[in-house]
Amino acid sequence: MIEFKAECGHTVRARDEDGGGVVRCSYCGKPANVPEGSADDLDFLFNDVEQDSNDSKRGKRRWRKSRGAATRKRARGQFNPFAVVLRFCYAALLIIIVVVVGDQFVIPLFREGGVANRSSTPGGRDDVSGGSSRDARGSPDVRRGRTSKPRPGVLLASSFPPGARIFCIKAEDAPPEGRIHREKKVTTCVNEICKLSGYGVFVVEVAIPVRDSQLRLFPGFNNFRRKLRDTSKVKERQRMAEEYFIPDGSVVLVDRVGGQEYIVRQYRQERLKDRATAVRALFLPRIPKAAGRGYSIDALIKDAFIPEGNAHEFDVADVSDELKSFFNIEQPERDAIVEALRRIGVISYVTPDGRTNLFEIDVENGMLGDKVITDPGR
Repeated sequence: MIEFKAECGHTVRARDEDGGGVVRCSYCGKPANVPEGSADDLDFLFNDVEQDSNDSKRGKRRWRKSRGAATRKRARGQFNPFAVVLRFCYAALLIIIVVVVGDQFVIPLFREGGVANRSSTPGGRDDVSGGSSRDARGSPDVRRGRTSKPRPGVLLASSFPPGARIFCIKAEDAPPEGRIHREKKVTTCVNEICKLSGYGVFVVEVAIPVRDSQLRLFPGFNNFRRKLRDTSKVKERQRMAEEYFIPDGSVVLVDRVGGQEYIVRQYRQERLKDRATAVRALFLPRIPKAAGRGYSIDALIKDAFIPEGNAHEFDVADVSDELKSFFNIEQPERDAIVEALRRIGVISYVTPDGRTNLFEIDVENGMLGDKVITDPGR
């Protein structure tokens, strides 16, 4: 079939065998020469446009079958700003969902050992008395670190017993000695979280009142308070506090604010951008052992001075073996140390060779750390 335009502008259709001949236009009745071949599709489209233009000039535009059809066809070519904004909103919502799901569920699976560190046992905890969840040292199915994972860059600060006030300041802004709680640039930590600006070394101060109801339950605490009351020498009062409480590597101060006396521990802790760090102050009494040097960790647990609940998870078999093989700590004291680490993540202990070691569980990866600390009461 050959389609072409007659002189009047009307489209004429002729059979292929009529090519090169003459046919009559059905619109104007005049003869029209049939081209040799069918017109190019693109030319035909242009011819339609020309015809529409000619019909418009002549007032012969044909009406559409329905007014609704004409409206819909024109709407396709119109710019709708609302539709564009709506599409952007859908795209932004999709991006937010992907970011949140990835940050909360996907990324943690691959951080610090990934899925392999998720414990396969109910609750993900080890048995204190005998090994990890697969009863194998270094087992990959042990979830490690603090039970509630902190975000990277966070500085955590807590006290045992809880209830102490916590202050933090950059080391370069801290005074050379003494308390920091009244410095202009000091930050007060709330619910264990220290919201700090910048990274580097900070001075962390943890202060608990001497009249705290939990401290009054400690054995010999009232005698300790009477000794503090009867002396005004700063160094002597500091020495008394250091001898009564178990050491944790901090600087110990005794300070009076108004009518209240405070036991204060100060630490220097580096805040890193890519990982969380923690300061855990120990206001726990030295309870002498029945025999031997040091103090009893087991008594602190049995008398409920160390709070219940497993806040830290780690490979128990590996930590227990390290305490035995390297530090020469035997049962039952080894189990008491492990239990204290699971509850509060840190404990100090006088080893058989006379060293006072501070054992700590890393809040992110659950690895055991240790350092020798000064023990004035040894």
